[in-house]
Amino acid sequence: MGNFSDKALNVAISRIPQTNYLTGTSAAASSFVREELKQRTLPNHTASERDNADYATGFGQPTESWMEELSNGWPWSFDVSAENIGRYLLAAMGGVTTTQPDAGGHPTVYQHVFAPLDVIATAQLPAYSLLAQLLPGASGINKKLPSMVARNLRLSSSGTAKLDGSIDWAGAGEETDPSGVTWASHVNEIQGTQHYFFAKQAELITSNTDGSSPVDEKCELKSCSFGIDNQLIDNDFGCPRFKNNDPALGAIRSHHLLDRQNFSMEFTIKMRANNPHHTALINRTPFRIVKKWIGGTISGSYKYSLEITSYLSKYAAVETGFEDGMTVVRVTPRQLFNVSQNKIVDVKLINTVASYTA
Repeated sequence: MGNFSDKALNVAISRIPQTNYLTGTSAAASSFVREELKQRTLPNHTASERDNADYATGFGQPTESWMEELSNGWPWSFDVSAENIGRYLLAAMGGVTTTQPDAGGHPTVYQHVFAPLDVIATAQLPAYSLLAQLLPGASGINKKLPSMVARNLRLSSSGTAKLDGSIDWAGAGEETDPSGVTWASHVNEIQGTQHYFFAKQAELITSNTDGSSPVDEKCELKSCSFGIDNQLIDNDFGCPRFKNNDPALGAIRSHHLLDRQNFSMEFTIKMRANNPHHTALINRTPFRIVKKWIGGTISGSYKYSLEITSYLSKYAAVETGFEDGMTVVRVTPRQLFNVSQNKIVDVKLINTVASYTA
């Protein structure tokens, strides 16, 4: 029988990044974590095929064809929780520093600050291994995709829904089939362990670039989004490997380097008196912008939270319109590098996860 329901799709991600780009995550206890995709998708696998049609003398048709390169990718969409977002932020941004704000008084609380990749030190983003299993495993799909990096990440918050996330994975062109992973033994389940963020937990704070004179517009906020776009150097395969060690079957990457990271923000709020956002656009007023989602209590005064800070922003567009019978303003800030603070954007996450790297 060839009938496989999309509801039978199981998806997982390595709990921490691979030790390096070339080495996929091995099957071991707790080495993978389940993810639940909001839109069920399967990984795509493409090959760059070439032939000799232009110079197959005397035939006028190709007499040979071969593969020059292999690539794969996988778009994911998911509900954002205080636990899973750490993996995606590390994948998309590249760096993280983890501390315990009060190890003695509140030992279960951890703070993770994610920062852009230091391309002076390395141009290689963290790579993850992904799993796709379509049951029954004996006759369906059972693949591991190693060496997957984040091409982009987007967070969107609107209405009363859960915070929405999407990530676009780009791979080396390699896959392991069968995966070698036993779901019950090697994949951590997430039921009952996630603390999800909701749109109505969102706050939007604008201030001077030093953080003074803050204005919290959470009661006026309609929607907001944050994006990371990684410009990957797709044509650089490094020292290429070949499928089955045969160059005619296509080259597989040995690295997937980052050229540049771009950050984006948008938010829609109910228009305030005299429309100060329009004035800020005209005057090119510099701001620090903080977007945060604050969840339930972990311990004492510590709560699950996600906080995105743009250290220097100027409005690039301000559009006035109507939404739900009210006048609203749609603002697109431009993120700039703050030289005095040596930062452009960082993201602070507070939860109970001890580490995203070990």
